[in-house]
Amino acid sequence: MLRYLMAFGLLEATKLDMEAADQVRQASLKPLAPPFPYRSIEAKAIQRLRKAFPSDERLQQFAALLGR
Repeated sequence: MLRYLMAFGLLEATKLDMEAADQVRQASLKPLAPPFPYRSIEAKAIQRLRKAFPSDERLQQFAALLGR
């Protein structure tokens, strides 16, 4: 989850889209395991990243866990 939050921060506060993409890629290589997103900022991050990286399957899985 920390990599996703870092990627979210990079997209929102900087122009480092490639670094954000790398953080998402690295996070998606890990197995689906806790901590799962449950805080509002985590849900917001998953939604924003899902829009930025629509082909990422892990973000789709997390969005499904959030019911979105």
